[in-house]
Amino acid sequence: MIKNLLQEGFALKDRGHYKHAIEVFYKALEEDNTSTELLFEIADLYYRMQNEERALNYIEQILDRVPEHITALKLLEKIFIDRNALAEAEQTAKNIYCVSHNSNDLAQIFRLLNMQGRFDEIFEYNVENPNSSIYFEQAKALFYKKEFAKAQELLEKAIAEELGNQDILLLLGQVYYAQGKKDLCLELAAKISENDFPQKYEIPAPNLNRASVEHTYHKGLEKQGRIFPPLLYFINIFIILPICILSRATQCMQSGIIILRFL
Repeated sequence: MIKNLLQEGFALKDRGHYKHAIEVFYKALEEDNTSTELLFEIADLYYRMQNEERALNYIEQILDRVPEHITALKLLEKIFIDRNALAEAEQTAKNIYCVSHNSNDLAQIFRLLNMQGRFDEIFEYNVENPNSSIYFEQAKALFYKKEFAKAQELLEKAIAEELGNQDILLLLGQVYYAQGKKDLCLELAAKISENDFPQKYEIPAPNLNRASVEHTYHKGLEKQGRIFPPLLYFINIFIILPICILSRATQCMQSGIIILRFL
């Protein structure tokens, strides 16, 4: 019986029928009220329905039973970030890392330190197994500290591990630009073009102009928390314009989109 309820609940969740899925998981919980995984599914569904208070109630029940429940801790961290409670999110991220010892979880601590402007603290950690995410967050801190050469070194290590990562490429472009390396900026624009960068953020048409491109592109990045203030000029001059004019001109014309007003 409970197996069938679980299958039904997950199927409803996958289809986005969160309210009905919760009802089914409640029924399953009546048969197994010791299951922290069922409690987590209910918490996650409430979170997806933007009912954070109910989600927190179930997260609390989980952590009372299993304080090291990583998926519940990660959901708690998301809620803290949503509420801009960055100190609480940071502490939760540290609790997660104490359990997982995973490099990506350490990178998340660094990300939260960056978000709070506490750049020096990132370099107080002894990093045994750095990966591209750690290099990226360390480089971001160095960028804000205006230590551009060191930031470039770390970003090049990150790119060697994760070719084509657009977050890394964008920050690397900003580092190049801050050092006046405009030729490298243009080379980077070509790499981003190869990764179909403009297709991810649709450019409005017709009547394209610099302001509309800037607005659309920035909205896409802001939603992901990825924008760096000085990147505005770099994006417009060294990425958006060359890519749209050179790389996508044929496609745009075939689609009946005429790009005339960038300059």
